Amino acid sequence: MWLLRLDAAGAQQDGADLGCGAKAESLRGLLAAGLPVPPGFVVTHAAFRAAVGEAALRVDVDALGQALEQLASVIEAAELPAELEELVTRQAAELAGAAGSGGLLAVRSSISLEDRAAGAAAGVFSSKVAVTPSEVWPAIRAVWASVCTPLAAAYAQQRARSVSQGQASAAAPLQVAVIVQRYAPGQRITVYTRQPGQPSSPLAAAERGAELATVPRSVGEPAADASARPQASEPWATAAVALALRAERALALQATGADVELIEGPDGTLAVVQARPIVNPTFTAKLAPPPIVTAALLADGRCWTADLAHNPDPLSPAQAGLVERVDREGASPYALRLCAGISLRHAARAAGQPGRAERGGRAERGGRARRGGRAQVGAGAAPALRRHRGPRRRRAGAAHVR
Repeated sequence: MWLLRLDAAGAQQDGADLGCGAKAESLRGLLAAGLPVPPGFVVTHAAFRAAVGEAALRVDVDALGQALEQLASVIEAAELPAELEELVTRQAAELAGAAGSGGLLAVRSSISLEDRAAGAAAGVFSSKVAVTPSEVWPAIRAVWASVCTPLAAAYAQQRARSVSQGQASAAAPLQVAVIVQRYAPGQRITVYTRQPGQPSSPLAAAERGAELATVPRSVGEPAADASARPQASEPWATAAVALALRAERALALQATGADVELIEGPDGTLAVVQARPIVNPTFTAKLAPPPIVTAALLADGRCWTADLAHNPDPLSPAQAGLVERVDREGASPYALRLCAGISLRHAARAAGQPGRAERGGRAERGGRARRGGRAQVGAGAAPALRRHRGPRRRRAGAAHVR
């Protein structure tokens, strides 16, 4: 099937089997739940395959540069099946001619990598708004061709390496679909039904232009007395969050929360144009290094602090060498060490290891010790050196470092 109406129902209209993409499937679910969604239809993956051919589906995601550019040229110039071209043109004209459309359409991507719990792919693929019926096919081709950009290839490659729900996301082949909807003019409102990174948060966040509002999730809960529901200081935010929470429930996204895009029309009415899971970051605990690595470090009995704020990743060989030299020269008030490539520090130098000032050494202005101390490596050597630098004595251009 080449086209599927967003409001189509029934098992024979299973959009997942037809390759409609998660974005289109979410809109179909919202329409079925009675939410205000602009009407439209989906140009399915089967239509993409019929127009472009199987060759486009066998392109390695590692292909970049000229290979991607050539594929995009093939997509933009592919000869369309006459029946498909006529069908889309007729449906687009009927949609644009409907009352209240203003004669304009929105053409949005619905790629299989988008709007998933494993990743949203926000901004990776193309979408066009305020499109006239005569511009629908160029807009559809632009969405198709957007799967061939270096950004899309890199994103697909990264997702192919990821693991979602215990299965490699690369198991499902890339599917390319396009949504054609009646254009909804107005102000965009974005709602996060839970705070990103806090899936148990009782608060929702709404953004309209430069306006930001935090609203309790309880505004969307049924209440015998509507006046008993909590209200945000901005009425627009209360209405937007209440509608977004309806979308969250319709798509069963209560566990993660929903990222919902609304359009507030000139008359204040709201329409849902997108709803997807909030992609909450995952954190992996860092394992402590084995005793064989830390044994020499702990032999002197001091407690060492990892400088993860400045250097969370292992240092390069050049950076590691600089840390060792700064410590050897006594250019830092801290004692510095390396453990598994991570920079560590201790507030006091070991006995018998005097700093430069204790040795009576002077650093010429711009000399090696001063340059080493200013390098942003490990242990915060530069800020510490600046804090402990005493008054400058301008004798023969020299400066004491205390």
